Amino acid sequence: MKYELFRPELLNNVISFLDENITERYSPKIFSKIHNLWPEGFILGFVNDELKALICGAIVPSSEKLRILLVIVSPEYRLQGYGKQLMSMLSKVAKNKGCNRISLEVRNESRAILFYKKLDFSNVDYIPCYYQDGTDAIVMEKGL
Repeated sequence: MKYELFRPELLNNVISFLDENITERYSPKIFSKIHNLWPEGFILGFVNDELKALICGAIVPSSEKLRILLVIVSPEYRLQGYGKQLMSMLSKVAKNKGCNRISLEVRNESRAILFYKKLDFSNVDYIPCYYQDGTDAIVMEKGL
């Protein structure tokens, strides 16, 4: 997998990728805003020029915390270490920016919980009806 930072001209690719891989729907404007605030916080993974993975995060203002917004790997590329690579890359960038913690939300029934636990994340909170479909979220955190 070849990694590169998000560029505005790739926005349509990102939206199509999200539509194929997750049920949540996001306004394209949010990705442009994230890119403008912290360009290094939006990493894409390509195989043969096709988007197959991404990670997107933001540094929480007035804190030393990275908030992971999205980590997505296409089903055919899961369990091959790409999610871990993306998390590692974004963690290094965040640490260089002075962050000392990472937080994220995950669907309470998601298999991704096990992935995050293997990366030393712990459950720290529970948010009822967090997602658009009413599914609850688990808030997970870890130190950097």
